Amino acid sequence: MTPDSIEKQITLNSEIAYSAIHQYEFDLVKLELLSHWENTTFKLSTNKGNFLLRVHTGVHCTIEDIECEAKIIEHLRSYNDYTYQKPIRNRSGNFVSIGNASGSSKPVSILSWIDYPPIDSHNSDLNVFVKLGQLIAHIHNKLSQWQKPRDFKRPALDANGLTGRNAALEDVCKVYRCIENPPTPLQNGGISLSKSSFLRRI
Repeated sequence: MTPDSIEKQITLNSEIAYSAIHQYEFDLVKLELLSHWENTTFKLSTNKGNFLLRVHTGVHCTIEDIECEAKIIEHLRSYNDYTYQKPIRNRSGNFVSIGNASGSSKPVSILSWIDYPPIDSHNSDLNVFVKLGQLIAHIHNKLSQWQKPRDFKRPALDANGLTGRNAALEDVCKVYRCIENPPTPLQNGGISLSKSSFLRRI
């Protein structure tokens, strides 16, 4: 993937994000790019506070997949024992909106914003990883007791789900090829993801 193609993807997904924002009960103040990988994520600043916006492009990112993910988070939030992001519904009452731009459509979801440093800023504190393990175990236990909705469907990340047909790691061979044959080095230390022409406009 070239820097130019990355820039085009970011610009397109920025426009898609912007189109989806109008489906929610708040007004845009600022859209700030956070990352571009499986999904493109933004910090969304509005007249009602900050949110996390995701433009979904990954393998397991159908509307059904994202809606079910939101139901998982809502269930975990009901225990009031950890702080989880809150899935935000659009004006139609759905967790997923469809953004459109330049003839492309992609699912978009918005979560509440938790103002806390990312885990990699604590990588020298081993106690953080102990707490992370406890949280994962807690989530596993709560979900194992959960009576799932009848229409609930999530992909299983077993051997087939990770490496089989249309699996989460379907593109892993592409990653290896990229490592073995890296693209032309980026000038000046790399492309600035914040230089999207669309982001400059908003």
